[in-house]
Amino acid sequence: MDDINKLYLGGGFGSYIDVGDAEYIGLIPHDVVGRTSAIGNCALSGAIMMLLSDEYRETGERLARQSTELSLSSSAFFMDSYIENMSFYDE
Repeated sequence: MDDINKLYLGGGFGSYIDVGDAEYIGLIPHDVVGRTSAIGNCALSGAIMMLLSDEYRETGERLARQSTELSLSSSAFFMDSYIENMSFYDE
């Protein structure tokens, strides 16, 4: 968890998720919540910003080079940990 600098939740998922609720049910680990932002449908806005600004385009290209994609759906470790750590509480 210490290797995660920032977690962005985008797309339709990021439009409607409440980060605190996601932590409560075990979807997002407590240690990462403070570094998590739900940013909604961000792809179109980002593309427009990059088209209109050399600075944003350079920043986007730098971030793309520094980023790593993790395919969680193909990780047996993740799937086992996800199910094991997901909690649903009765209120």
